[in-house]
Amino acid sequence: MTAGFIAFGVMILVFAIAVRARLESAAWITLTITALATLGVAATPLDWSDSIDQIHGLFAGTGYVTLASTPLLAYGRLRGAGAHGLARAGVVAGAVAAVALALSGTDVTTGLFQRLGLTVVDLWIMALAIWLMRTPTVDARTNETADVSMTESR
Repeated sequence: MTAGFIAFGVMILVFAIAVRARLESAAWITLTITALATLGVAATPLDWSDSIDQIHGLFAGTGYVTLASTPLLAYGRLRGAGAHGLARAGVVAGAVAAVALALSGTDVTTGLFQRLGLTVVDLWIMALAIWLMRTPTVDARTNETADVSMTESR
């Protein structure tokens, strides 16, 4: 599980750089914090001591908040770039994740809600990655797309 956290944290950190460059939304900040929090979770495994468990919980809680916030922060740029469906899906993913991850901190079937909250945003992140790969660069100042094909002749 630790290896999975490390891989996810590193990949999300790299993705945050791409989001910053391509979308120029505040979502890159929450992605970066999510990545660092995930690496913190990996570094503080549960059941070592009460203090390590508390630090683990702090990293996890921080990651939950920033992960759920990411699609909400991308909404405006995505909508401006014409990705209305992805923007709306992000609102749903962010809301579902916020509720589910908040419930994971209670005694109510925590594992189910934790996985639901994380999975819904992970799926949205994959959709965003596909959209970024298929979409020309978005000009952050105008929210217009610009064709920057690398095969374009000069």
